Amino acid sequence: MSYMSGPSGGVEYVDTSQPGLTIDGERIRNIFAYDADGTPLTDVQLFDQAGRPLTTVGDAGGTTPVDDYFLYGGGPVPVALSVPGRAPIWNVYPLAELPADAPLDETGSPDTSKATTPIFPFPFVPAVPVTAADAATPAVTPAATPEPTPAVTP
Repeated sequence: MSYMSGPSGGVEYVDTSQPGLTIDGERIRNIFAYDADGTPLTDVQLFDQAGRPLTTVGDAGGTTPVDDYFLYGGGPVPVALSVPGRAPIWNVYPLAELPADAPLDETGSPDTSKATTPIFPFPFVPAVPVTAADAATPAVTPAATPEPTPAVTP
């Protein structure tokens, strides 16, 4: 965001932000998650501290399953998870992708059934080290649910 001089000499707010997530002004297209052992994870749902879906691209709540910014020349085209009866889901990572040159049909829409999971940037990453505090904390396991006692009939 920035402030500029308005036409009447006053200060005018100009929103220069981009939708979704950015790092150093570059739009983030996808997120790749790894577990504590360093193994790649798929179908990871991400939310912020208020429970809002964490989206990098796309139109959360919209009906378009592809991101228009990337569809028209910005690189591989992110594709939302589609579930019948629901709006496209943009916070399940990694997002599937279509190649930047994916053919469009007569309506200008790509065939999202051809989307694939992109290659992870690393096949594995270093495991998260276990600290002395982690090792001293016992793992919590759910208590077993007792079996109901069968009713005895005389």
